[in-house]
Amino acid sequence: MADTPAELINSFTEIVGRSRLKPRWALGYHQGCYGYEDRGALEWTVRKHREYQIPLDGLHVDVDVQDNYHTFTINTGRFPDPKGMFANLKAQGVKCSTNITPIISSNQKSYYKTYSEGVEKGYFVKDQRFFGDLNLNNPEDLNKGYSYQNYDPPGQESVFFAHDPEHNANTGNPYIGEVYYGNDRLTGQEMGTPGHYPDLGRQEVRDWWGKQYQYLFDMGLEMVWQDMTTPAIRSRRGDMRGFPFRLLVTDDSIVGEEPKLTPAIKVWNLYSYNLHKATYYGLNQLVYSEQSDKPGQRRKDRNFIVGRGSFTGAHRFAALWTGDNSSTWDFLKINVSQVMSLGMTGVTICGQDIGGFEQENDEQHWVGPELFIRWVAAGAFLPWFRNHYMRKGRKEFQEIFMYEEWFNQHQGGHLPEPQDFYRAVLPACKYYIELRYRLLQVFYDAMFENTFDGLPICRPMFLNDSQDKALYNDKIAFLDDQFFVRHDILVAPLLDPQSAQNGYGKRDIYLPAGSNWYSFKDNKQPLDAAVDGGTTIRGFDASLSSDPRHIPFIVPIFIRAGAIVPTVEVEQYVGERNSKGLLNPITLNIYPGESGQYTMYLDDGVSRASEPKESAIYDNDELANSEYREVLITHSQTGSTRQITVERKHDNYQPKEDFFFVAILHDSSETTENSSLLKKLTIDGQEIGLITGGDPGERAYQLSGSAKNAWYYNENIRISFVKVFDNSPSLKIQAEYNV
Repeated sequence: MADTPAELINSFTEIVGRSRLKPRWALGYHQGCYGYEDRGALEWTVRKHREYQIPLDGLHVDVDVQDNYHTFTINTGRFPDPKGMFANLKAQGVKCSTNITPIISSNQKSYYKTYSEGVEKGYFVKDQRFFGDLNLNNPEDLNKGYSYQNYDPPGQESVFFAHDPEHNANTGNPYIGEVYYGNDRLTGQEMGTPGHYPDLGRQEVRDWWGKQYQYLFDMGLEMVWQDMTTPAIRSRRGDMRGFPFRLLVTDDSIVGEEPKLTPAIKVWNLYSYNLHKATYYGLNQLVYSEQSDKPGQRRKDRNFIVGRGSFTGAHRFAALWTGDNSSTWDFLKINVSQVMSLGMTGVTICGQDIGGFEQENDEQHWVGPELFIRWVAAGAFLPWFRNHYMRKGRKEFQEIFMYEEWFNQHQGGHLPEPQDFYRAVLPACKYYIELRYRLLQVFYDAMFENTFDGLPICRPMFLNDSQDKALYNDKIAFLDDQFFVRHDILVAPLLDPQSAQNGYGKRDIYLPAGSNWYSFKDNKQPLDAAVDGGTTIRGFDASLSSDPRHIPFIVPIFIRAGAIVPTVEVEQYVGERNSKGLLNPITLNIYPGESGQYTMYLDDGVSRASEPKESAIYDNDELANSEYREVLITHSQTGSTRQITVERKHDNYQPKEDFFFVAILHDSSETTENSSLLKKLTIDGQEIGLITGGDPGERAYQLSGSAKNAWYYNENIRISFVKVFDNSPSLKIQAEYNV
């Protein structure tokens, strides 16, 4: 039982387990494409992102990289020197995954180690069927036992048919399934392969599966994209595009009981659960071989596995991508709702392919610019932020920089209508990706906190403001298209095309009762007056535009009064500045309000040693060593004085930055005849110097270079900026206001 939704999630995740800590870079921007068919295509997309200064942390290489659809292999003809390739991409800050499906191809045009080992050791699911409910002397029953049920094509009436050209069904030989990716519309060839599936309900098979990643990680792969997980099987080879319902698979779902053979239909998602589990533990135990750059070293980095379709508890091992979507407005809306729903089941990082993977129809050769901008802008506030699409004769492009470049290359620079939308793609999308990177500490803190309490990064409004009864009544509709990032950042993306019906890009916004709210100005403009909680703002102008003054309002964002919002400098990839010997200090943005608090987690962002020991109970990782710093920031105002406390609650990590900034934002109601809204600032009782003279830019430059605590006031945006040297476990900053 629980009194609030948050308490209920805490209790639920205490039972089913909580997510393991993911690397910080997993929260960055990622690019993927089914159709990056050679090394040059991978290097092209990374080079173009860097040329356009679009931040990028991850690159997801589809089955194009495989040798004849052989899982765990690389086609070195099309992707020569894979070790050098991955090293080159990593040197540019880009971490790579490849698509790992559970099918082991039976097309043996060349020696395939994983296939040969699996057959020799009897590790594949055998073709044994459950016929206990059938009269095998009845031809009708017999036909039912060998027929498969599918809606093929999707949306049509259910049909039954049998397909067994190898005469393999119920022979006890390895079950033959098939993965099918459709036909390549450029070559006409079928994409996919028949093959076998590891029997992952057996511990020895999971151990074996985990060791299959050796070659890929020796070559430099840094994450795993687990696809076709349930497993997804061509419709002619099984029921409902999966295993035959009657196929017997090893069922180890009950702890303390011996595994047993069970019809697949009874344990449908258990297969995917065990797949993610096997991959996770395999990577945890991986020791680099002689062919890597780190021979003999155990892998000590946190795992990042992104999979699809699974069972409760799989979130402990992997992030969840919700499968192949299409470029439609409906899928954009579903994206937001899915993230909210999945987050409440303990899944930390989840989401769809940004922009849509497949075409809406055969005439759609790229996702329209309006939908694409809306999706990227909304996606910048969702946990899983990967732009992923399919070429293969379907789409021409989906990279942000191609919305003008492709037409320059292929249509003489002539843009389709509406041309303004095409021109807005690059500046608008780039702004929101950069904003994601500046807010990355908020996302990371929420992900870290999740290992303690199970609360998601992105939250439905009732999770943070359960006391607001309107959210369960007349404001319930706002739950579908507004959400929080952690506790204090309210995001209200527009999820419909601009039309007369919505005033061509306007929307209503509901601000939960119990707090006042400030429109987010990105520290580019002074704050407007606070808006009372419980207010419905009518007709907020969120229309698309390439005007840099309006782009920040394409997605309405409101900040809770009293909030503390940490920001960092934009990087082209997570950790770029530190990797180049530069610092990236945090700025604590303190919004007007009576009081507020924020808990921040600082660590190296990648090692398992920084994971909290107490959260390692879910996987018994002996490398977890709590090498992090937990910082509690609180503030409160009494009369004309604001007290800000920065206190280390757990101190087992030393950041490279020995200072941070505090930005005290001032409400529009604060007025003074003096040149600053603050009279003075003290740190631990010592008054610090005020930088005066020159324009705000010059004062900011002086503050940045100051060798001691100092502050200045920016009258253009009504913010007082403070530089604080982090030389004590507890710091007290006191601001006295001019009144």
